[in-house]
Amino acid sequence: MLAVADAADEIDELRLGSLGRLVPRPEEGDTRKIDAGATPGRRSRYNTPDAPEPDARPRDSVEPMRRTRAHVRGRVRGLEPVGGNKVWTAIAWAAVAGLAACRGDGAAASQGAAKVATCWPTDPSCKLTGGAGFECLSLHDNGVGDRGTYRMSQLEIAKPLVLAGRFLQDTVTTREITLEMPQCLQDGTGRFNWLFDADWASGELRTGGAHIPSDPAAGYCFIDGMVSGFLAQPVQIALQMGQDDAGRTFATKTPIASLSVPIYLDDAETTSLLLPLHDVQLSDGHVSADNDCIGSWDGDGLSYDNNCEPNAMIGQHMQWLNGARLTAYITGEEADRVWIPQLQQTLCVALSGDAQTYGQAFVQGTVSGKRCARDMSGRILALDKADWCSSTSAACSPPDADAFRLEAGFAASAVLIRSDCAAGAAP
Repeated sequence: MLAVADAADEIDELRLGSLGRLVPRPEEGDTRKIDAGATPGRRSRYNTPDAPEPDARPRDSVEPMRRTRAHVRGRVRGLEPVGGNKVWTAIAWAAVAGLAACRGDGAAASQGAAKVATCWPTDPSCKLTGGAGFECLSLHDNGVGDRGTYRMSQLEIAKPLVLAGRFLQDTVTTREITLEMPQCLQDGTGRFNWLFDADWASGELRTGGAHIPSDPAAGYCFIDGMVSGFLAQPVQIALQMGQDDAGRTFATKTPIASLSVPIYLDDAETTSLLLPLHDVQLSDGHVSADNDCIGSWDGDGLSYDNNCEPNAMIGQHMQWLNGARLTAYITGEEADRVWIPQLQQTLCVALSGDAQTYGQAFVQGTVSGKRCARDMSGRILALDKADWCSSTSAACSPPDADAFRLEAGFAASAVLIRSDCAAGAAP
């Protein structure tokens, strides 16, 4: 008969679904598994490929807690049901007894160590030959030469607080910037693409938004044209470079005066939420020794039992560890020209944090919602919430303030930036 400790190891080979069902723990590299505990309507790495689109709700919403291996192990070893669920304890013991009867004690022991539960992707397509850049799930190997090309893989906003809030951060910024590669634990759309092309030898950086590629591994093309009424094109800037124990460091020598980066909201690039940024500065940048990563995937910090998604219950909100900082400002006037379909209001209204007080209803063609209300002189009332003066590019207070400060951390992974892009065309 199986000992109690052996029984717990047997249970370790199983996952507990939300209905109390024991299902086999998935084999490494198998992305076609079904998680009996997955939230209905939400795609995860355990759902089948034709699962519905992910539920775009903020993580702060209350969801049923997932049962984990630790819960199961505690109940088997201590013979104590969780929440008084004695039925589950019986089911667990029955499952173990069934395994023992079918395989025998010797056969069970000969199965070896349990499969390692990991939040580092195991699918072969997620790792380059030789493992280059795996720290940040790179799609390209820059090598250790004098050039590095990267795509922003995470933008974690700290200010303004409205953009840092879980709704806009999760359902817009993070969802759109995360690639659509569920086999590599990335379940986004990949429609927000910000590129960095660094010439480390000359100390020059070219940066800007990119088109949605048909195949991210085949490379990206910079946007160079009008998007939503703003000129979006790459900008060249000088870098201040250094070295530390981990590798190369970098920061911009002077701010980028103006940089417009679109977040596309459909694959055809017909609608977008554009970020009209000014005085963009990069700082505290750290590049990995293999020249492929700025920051890294948080494979050791994420929980396998939480589908390798951030666990808000422990204050975790992002899947990556940032490797650089970004600051800029957005003027109230330009923010009022940026439409956010998810909120049915302009970015200006969103930045105010109070649509009822600072929003004004409007209809323009097929678009209707709220834009920023103005006083008799035409001044945007929402600037009462602004914290930055564009004339001095410094912090200030109303009534002088006419802009909103943006502060964020970001991570980036090596990608190929193509040189054969047709003007204004996506690859």
